[in-house]
Amino acid sequence: MAGEATSWQKEQISRAYVHALASQGGYTIGEWNVDKDGVDVTLRDSGLMVDFQLKCTQSPRSIRGGYSFDLDIETYDKLRSTERSAPGHLVLLVVPPNLDLWVTHHVDSLVLACHGYWACLRRQVVRLVCGGCRTSLLQPG
Repeated sequence: MAGEATSWQKEQISRAYVHALASQGGYTIGEWNVDKDGVDVTLRDSGLMVDFQLKCTQSPRSIRGGYSFDLDIETYDKLRSTERSAPGHLVLLVVPPNLDLWVTHHVDSLVLACHGYWACLRRQVVRLVCGGCRTSLLQPG
């Protein structure tokens, strides 16, 4: 079994996942060079926009048909703010423990062995845990 993936590998597979789904759905994607507002990508359809903070894990914490994820309080507060022009969402991509299984290339297809969950954090109540806050992600992406 391969070891824990690096943070840049997790970031890149998360972006690939969002790009694949957005392309299929006909959405345009805005990517940000700096993550100062807690946003990695923005999806747009006509005048509607949604902001996403992308996270990836090889060892998810399961809860009631979904997952939970601990996010730092600063990013959590940015995503749940009511003063945003677009609602802030947390996306958690769950990938296999073995890095070699994340992407499989076949003659007729490219398979991403991952699945995503999301939660809109607008107006969510903070649930503090040591060093941050805990968010439930129950919506499959």
